[in-house]
Amino acid sequence: MQEVQIKAPKHEFTLLCDDIRQEMGGKTSLMGLYDHHIVVPQVPFTLPKVCFYTRFSRMDGQFKFGFSIVSPTGDRKDVIRDSDVQIPEGAKEGTFNVIASPFEVTGEGV
Repeated sequence: MQEVQIKAPKHEFTLLCDDIRQEMGGKTSLMGLYDHHIVVPQVPFTLPKVCFYTRFSRMDGQFKFGFSIVSPTGDRKDVIRDSDVQIPEGAKEGTFNVIASPFEVTGEGV
């Protein structure tokens, strides 16, 4: 009997931006792309929206997807918890967009 190994999707990268828009012709536009830092005038501060554009490869099958934000003090906020994701037949890579609105900045950190 041959053992079948199920590989989890591989996280390639995540980009943070102000907005993600689906354009005509299947294009995706990322507006207000953040570089290394999100700069706010003071802490705490609430941004109206922060979007996370996440790219995965090695996708095949059905998976549970979760997305959490962890504060510098270790507090965890689950934005998405155990969501069933069915990968379309034949797809081997794709994106998963998460919108956090509002996005609360409660402290400085990485």
